[in-house]
Amino acid sequence: MIGNRRHLDNRKSGKRHEKQLACEIQFENHSLGAETVDIGAHGACIEASLNVHRVVFQSEIRIVLPGPVSRKAKIVWSSGTRMGLNFAIPLRTSQLEALLRK
Repeated sequence: MIGNRRHLDNRKSGKRHEKQLACEIQFENHSLGAETVDIGAHGACIEASLNVHRVVFQSEIRIVLPGPVSRKAKIVWSSGTRMGLNFAIPLRTSQLEALLRK
């Protein structure tokens, strides 16, 4: 589909599953509420509660998922309130499966 970034974006590493999960993004001394759009063992696409463009230049962020599961992550792209993340350490299969059941 032309113009649909989701279908044209080849930056994803590994299989992703569409799943909406409440999460939190932590950077510097701030935190921001968010929700996953999709998630996989190696990363996620999230929708934040505010414009996330300024977060892109942070050296390190942390995503806190239900469970609680948290991972350091690198931002690989952002647009408005959405951003794509690559996890520093992939989720274990059991963690991903538990998140997908929620």
